[in-house]
Amino acid sequence: EKLPSVPVMHMDFWIPPKKDPDLAETIAISTSPTQVVYTLPQTRKDAWSLLVSSPAPFEKVWARFNRSLSNVRVVTETLESKPPGTPDLPPGRIANSFFRVGIESANPADISVAAVVAFVDKSWLNANQVHKRSIEFNRFDKQQNAWVPSLTKRVRETSERLFFAVMLPGFSDLA
Repeated sequence: EKLPSVPVMHMDFWIPPKKDPDLAETIAISTSPTQVVYTLPQTRKDAWSLLVSSPAPFEKVWARFNRSLSNVRVVTETLESKPPGTPDLPPGRIANSFFRVGIESANPADISVAAVVAFVDKSWLNANQVHKRSIEFNRFDKQQNAWVPSLTKRVRETSERLFFAVMLPGFSDLA
């Protein structure tokens, strides 16, 4: 009753996905300060694959695939501003950053669910007077032409950063 606006995931434990140990590691094939391109040699149906471990603010990105695939190409990109053609975030929301995760060699239907661990710098929270329990990640849904909030869970904290787990139905532009 005292925390009506706190998402329920902040009140529960989160267990990170476990990558299938039989699958090869993801390989970074191109890196820049704002973009990293990875290749995933193989996925397995109904198994978690670790896709990404950078750039900031990502720590890890996993996906669970609906079918086995080979040579999946994953592109992560930090955007300087709101993606062109997308609406503003809902009133009262302040954007910390915008980024994009794309799977170039798989269809959206190939992914059953995705999980992300990303961070927010505490200096940004303090400068913008944002409470750590109010952090929300949004995924741009092209069909709805809207930013849709995703379930988040604060999973750990350092002296400089807060880390959040985010569950996503797929990849696109994120805020």
